[in-house]
Amino acid sequence: MKLGEIIRDSVRYPFFDWKNLLIFGIFVVIASVRDIPVTEIQSNMVVINLISVVVYLFLFGYILWNVKSSLDGNAKLPKVLDLVQIVIGGIKVFLVIIIYSIPVFLLLLLGSMYSASSILLVSLLYPFIIAPIFAISIAHMANNNSEVGFAFKFFEILERLESIGWIKLIMWYLTTVIIFVVLKGIIILISIYINYIVGIVIAVVLTSIFYMYLSRSLALIYKSGINTRNEE
Repeated sequence: MKLGEIIRDSVRYPFFDWKNLLIFGIFVVIASVRDIPVTEIQSNMVVINLISVVVYLFLFGYILWNVKSSLDGNAKLPKVLDLVQIVIGGIKVFLVIIIYSIPVFLLLLLGSMYSASSILLVSLLYPFIIAPIFAISIAHMANNNSEVGFAFKFFEILERLESIGWIKLIMWYLTTVIIFVVLKGIIILISIYINYIVGIVIAVVLTSIFYMYLSRSLALIYKSGINTRNEE
């Protein structure tokens, strides 16, 4: 599957199932409540933060589930049937994020101890360098019954990256970043020049659409490597 086909498919994908997109959007709203500058909300931040953590685990889990669904060949958003299983999937994704983040924390620590600007520079660049590899590791985990260990089978992941093609992967990553920046810009402009509340509504809608695009395109870019390998 060519990159252009992956992007077009993934952009259309969220709109095939408004019901499940709306359900996902509701969870995005709940997760975003902590950022609303309302006194009643800010005074109950402990409870709000606990709720946000659970909701974010759901969001991570649903993205993982969505990747797996797309890898299985489904053309629509998967239904929200088992909240517990989705949250468990979110915990797995969060664990992978933490482990992949350890090197940057160590680099920041070294930089703070030795005031080494080069170490700090590398630590700042690390997330951008590792992001495409991390994304494929999540897809690799989803493709193997969502078992966490598969996110760290680096030889298998590198083999998949080679079958996808580094140029194709980087182009997908840059396209995804550009889409994210454009959507973020739209949200900021609406919030500043139109209305803050309208900005929040638009933010929820665009964020939900972006996450669905991200999970779908990740599955398809990963799957294109599988298909390439099978053709060989």
